[in-house]
Amino acid sequence: MDANPEPYVQMFLNIQRPHQSEVAESVLLRELAYTFRRDIWIGKRFPEVFY
Repeated sequence: MDANPEPYVQMFLNIQRPHQSEVAESVLLRELAYTFRRDIWIGKRFPEVFY
C-alpha cells in the first residue's frame, strides 16, 4: 500500500474474547492494535479496520 496509493483496504474482524476472560474490551482492542501495527501489517499506510 505504501508503494501504490491506489489500493483501498478495509478489514472486517471478529475479535473474540478468550474463554472466561474478564479483560476489558478496551484492553483487548489496544493489544490487538499494537500487535497489528508491530507484527502483522508491514508499511506506514494502514487499512481501515472494523470490528
